[in-house]
Amino acid sequence: MRVPASLVAIVVALSGAAWSQPGSIQWLILLDDMQLRFIETGRLRDVMRAINRDLVRPGDRCVVRCSGPSCTAGTDAPMMCEEFGDWRRAFGNGLTEEDQLLARTEHRPRELIYRADLALTAADGLLREASDGVPGIMLYVSDGYLVEAAASERLSSLAEAPAAKGVRVFPIRFKRVDYNPRRNPTITAEPWAALMTETLGSLGSLAEVTGGVIVTDPLEGGLARIKDRVQ
Repeated sequence: MRVPASLVAIVVALSGAAWSQPGSIQWLILLDDMQLRFIETGRLRDVMRAINRDLVRPGDRCVVRCSGPSCTAGTDAPMMCEEFGDWRRAFGNGLTEEDQLLARTEHRPRELIYRADLALTAADGLLREASDGVPGIMLYVSDGYLVEAAASERLSSLAEAPAAKGVRVFPIRFKRVDYNPRRNPTITAEPWAALMTETLGSLGSLAEVTGGVIVTDPLEGGLARIKDRVQ
């Protein structure tokens, strides 16, 4: 089911006094739930808890936007940063890999384009909420995009905008990408691997232009690499 194009921001912040502490970081978190499969919801919530536990510190500010229904009118009240670590409304609402490949073979890219547009519009809004002169880190949680989503040019533009504001972008893909024929019986190993490579590669410019890195194992050491670069 499609969600409205309007996107609701979740602003999660500590008090103004705490936010003014030297060394504070603003975390701009883009949850591309329209690109994350529902089956990965449990792992997604584990990643959100780990971000809160391993990266966010007292005095940091967090702003979260979603591409889809994880951000709704009932969840936009101000919260402390640590509260989103137990964010029970976060869930995947993405297409299956089979449906993505079917959209390609049948030349029906409209849904792919629509979903990518939601994410990139949300990311643009997220950047507008970044405070000038304060170190900023964007965590772009997404499975990435096929070429048919027509996201390449906008991703490149998005990469230039945070770079100009001194915001580094760390794309995070947390899904298990090993081929499993029981979970995807209509896809063989070769097109599966090609899909994983293509979608991951689509996020490359976000990290390369801004000085971030792509993280594909956030629960197995990936968040530690982010921490080493920003703290």
